Amino acid sequence: MNVVLRPVRPTPAVWARFGVALSTILVLAFTLFPNRYAVNRLFVEVYVFFLYWLGVNRSPEDYHAAAHVLAFVVTGVLLVLAWPRVRAVWWLVVLATFSATAQYVKHRLIPEEGDLNDVLLNVAGAVVGVLIGVGWRRLRERRRSIRQASD
Repeated sequence: MNVVLRPVRPTPAVWARFGVALSTILVLAFTLFPNRYAVNRLFVEVYVFFLYWLGVNRSPEDYHAAAHVLAFVVTGVLLVLAWPRVRAVWWLVVLATFSATAQYVKHRLIPEEGDLNDVLLNVAGAVVGVLIGVGWRRLRERRRSIRQASD
């Protein structure tokens, strides 16, 4: 009896779960990184790149804010796609709690203030990300049902 082993392709949900783990690690690393100078220097480098190469004149604080929003947009999209049976509102609660907890830990453990503005930016990013994820999931479901109806 010959057994043929075929490579298994990961499903989109598996890739999304990997992305959730990676984005969570990156968010924690940037939030709790002890060398704040290096993180601030990174935002200044991004500022210089956009200013001199693309002509976008924004302050480094704007890029810092955009990083907060973008990190939680990505995480929100990936959470909705990774676990499609969980209601989207629960992902908003999870992400808001995660953001508030990270800022609280930063306030208590690291000699830097935890900032309420960062929490609000993170929650705004989470809302946008979850909405994009829900829309993407509904679009995929609609395409799947149309494909099944035509077969």
